[in-house]
Amino acid sequence: MTADIIQSNISSNSIELLKTIKKNNQKIKIIYSIFGLWQSEYSTLLTHIEQREQFNEQIYQFLLNNKFDGFDIDFNIQDNKISLMNKYYLSIWLSELKNILISNKLLLSIGISGKKLVLDYSYDFIRIANTIDFIRLMAFDQTSKTVTNLINPLYSVTDDDQYNDINWAINYVQKLGIPPEKISLGLPTYGRRYTLVNGHENTIKSPIIGSSMILSYSDICKLIETDEYIKVYNNKSYSSYAFNSNTKLWISYNTINDVALKVNI
Repeated sequence: MTADIIQSNISSNSIELLKTIKKNNQKIKIIYSIFGLWQSEYSTLLTHIEQREQFNEQIYQFLLNNKFDGFDIDFNIQDNKISLMNKYYLSIWLSELKNILISNKLLLSIGISGKKLVLDYSYDFIRIANTIDFIRLMAFDQTSKTVTNLINPLYSVTDDDQYNDINWAINYVQKLGIPPEKISLGLPTYGRRYTLVNGHENTIKSPIIGSSMILSYSDICKLIETDEYIKVYNNKSYSSYAFNSNTKLWISYNTINDVALKVNI
């Protein structure tokens, strides 16, 4: 199982491209991340020391062979359905990994949810804080998808979203035990597209038809560059959206300026 998990879909050409970019900026760190290790099919990896040891050695060699700077475990749980046993073994596993990686000064990070319910029940923050080099706080794409919403507001626009903004999540994980210097802010490289019920009712929290859809950044750029879309910047949330009243399409996304403001506040 462990070999299958580590098997990378990234091409050798992509790896070489990353290395070339790093040559031009030595401050860049190349971190290899594996998504979905919190899912049930990987629970035996967490709870069995033999599998963990095999995985740890394989990932260590993988990082060395590709000259990566560290390893990231994406544990961005979508709900709080992680057992207390797996919560405990996650902390143990992180400690074991760190003991191996530190010998070559390799970094260890973990991607975590920004949802309050998940933060309250799914992570042992005191142990994690003493082990990892940083967390990736995935405080985005958390609000209801039954009305139009901003994908990652810095500050909530409405009171019912008070637990779904970047500022709240950053402050909350610090209260749970993560020091500020170990918090790395995760940002989406995609947007969300909604279909409005009424093209003339096009503000935040407007009624929609059906479900929202993920929209790639390149597709967003193509759409909003046309004159058919009206672009709106929301000062309170430091976020952008665009809409087309005729097609009833409403898109939440980040501009480069939005991202710069959010990481520098």
